[in-house]
Amino acid sequence: MKPTVDLQMAYNYRPIIYVIVGLLLAAIVLSQIILRHRFKDVLKDKGDPKLQPPKPEQLIVIKRRYVEKLIKLANKIAEGKVSERKAYQSLSILLRSFVYEATKIRVQDYTLTEISRLGMPRLTSLVSEYYEPEFARHSMADLSASLMRTKGVIEAWY
Repeated sequence: MKPTVDLQMAYNYRPIIYVIVGLLLAAIVLSQIILRHRFKDVLKDKGDPKLQPPKPEQLIVIKRRYVEKLIKLANKIAEGKVSERKAYQSLSILLRSFVYEATKIRVQDYTLTEISRLGMPRLTSLVSEYYEPEFARHSMADLSASLMRTKGVIEAWY
């Protein structure tokens, strides 16, 4: 009895396909090696930032300047010149700039997770408090309380 199905030879790839795939894999590996070597400084973990506090006299001047900026922001809010969202964005920028001037740690570029790793719980708390009203369409946040807490953190900074 003759089978009803005819068996075919296994499909053979041409050798050029193996060469092309091999070259593509070699190009990928080589590009990874070159890019990792070229950007090794960017990829390297910088470790914990070093705290560089200013002299006590300088810190007093820095604190005074940022409290004045907070008062100006509060006045703009009271006059209705700044929306709640913009006010929280300004608070975040102001607080992060203050911390940079007081410590030389570039928290302006940090995410909330990176800030929480710094071991500054009051800063972490305030920045996380700002997040929701900064990005939400509607917020139940208390702007005047946030202003007072921010002022308290600046004034109490070591």
